[in-house]
Amino acid sequence: MDKDKSYKDILGFLLITLIAVSFFYPIFNSGYLVHLDNPTHHFEYTFLAKHILPVHNWINGWCMQDFLGYPILLYRPQFGLWLAIILNKLFFVSLLNSYKIMVLFSLVLICCSMYFLVTPRFGRKAAICAALILMLQKDVYFDKILAGMWENYLAIGVLLIFFALLNKYANYLSLKKAILLG
Repeated sequence: MDKDKSYKDILGFLLITLIAVSFFYPIFNSGYLVHLDNPTHHFEYTFLAKHILPVHNWINGWCMQDFLGYPILLYRPQFGLWLAIILNKLFFVSLLNSYKIMVLFSLVLICCSMYFLVTPRFGRKAAICAALILMLQKDVYFDKILAGMWENYLAIGVLLIFFALLNKYANYLSLKKAILLG
């Protein structure tokens, strides 16, 4: 019975991923993402990957792109850009395509984590509906994720996974496990 449940969960995750990919496939056309903050974020990411890391062997620096300069990666979550740099360095994906993959992954992660959070309490059908409603909100995908705030939604996806795991293991929580969870 557990195998049947896991297959159904995997099918739910695959359905959400396929819909997100079909929804965001135009971003993989040639060219840069130019909606709102994306050019600045992509420049910082490229500057970090091509100049600061290899030349200075350091993980932060000063970027003169906006506002007469400010520290790179200061005002937003850094996890997504580091994953994009890892994609670039380990799997030899171009900087632009790794950035675009992470933009897509932010939508997939927040919707899949919503599915993961909602499924135990309300069932798979309600979880799919909640994930799709989240995915299709213009405020989420266009005004935020495609506008360059995708790192924030990647962080929210990780937070939803944390809540789902906390909910799942709340009955078995000890002080040691709570400290490990953060």
